Amino acid sequence: MDHFCSPSDVPAGAAGAVLGEVSNGRCPVYFQDAVNPGRWYVGYVVMIDEGIGAGLACWGQDFDQYFALINDPKFGAIYVDEFRKQWRVFTKVLDQTADERYGDGALAQFVDPDDINRKWFVASMFAADPDTAQFTEKAVAATVRSVELSLAIRADFRSPISPVTFARVFFRGAAAGAAEARRWTKHLDWLTILLEDS
Repeated sequence: MDHFCSPSDVPAGAAGAVLGEVSNGRCPVYFQDAVNPGRWYVGYVVMIDEGIGAGLACWGQDFDQYFALINDPKFGAIYVDEFRKQWRVFTKVLDQTADERYGDGALAQFVDPDDINRKWFVASMFAADPDTAQFTEKAVAATVRSVELSLAIRADFRSPISPVTFARVFFRGAAAGAAEARRWTKHLDWLTILLEDS
């Protein structure tokens, strides 16, 4: 699947939001940027289970570096605290993952069938029967939610971690927040299993 910021094949003459063709069990949804009409984003609609779908925004391996910090046994908890101060949307999505609020947008990780590589996704789940008129509306809304959250996270990340933050992390030690970092990781593992089994 393409990174949400790098759609490879926007349909010719498209405008607004456009559904692509279903392939490998998913349907791409292309979105034109409201401010810059030459800019496009892509999300995907997939079925997770009978009557349960998800709108996805693909991040590739972009989150790996952050989870390497969060899962650090000595400093991970402090990175969590620092991320909360600096990257509010990112940590909101992490909290929604840990709180199992998958309809509001959460992180998921699973293998992309295109290249057999594990990738990160912002995923918004929805309940709808694919044979009803409401399915397309709910599917597009969930995919828009995932892409909009992804754009907000990308805006968060434009504020890079400063050397001062790294110094604070080093000097504070690793006691506080370790349970929260483990809680996020536990729920990500659960969602990964759920998506891979579908």
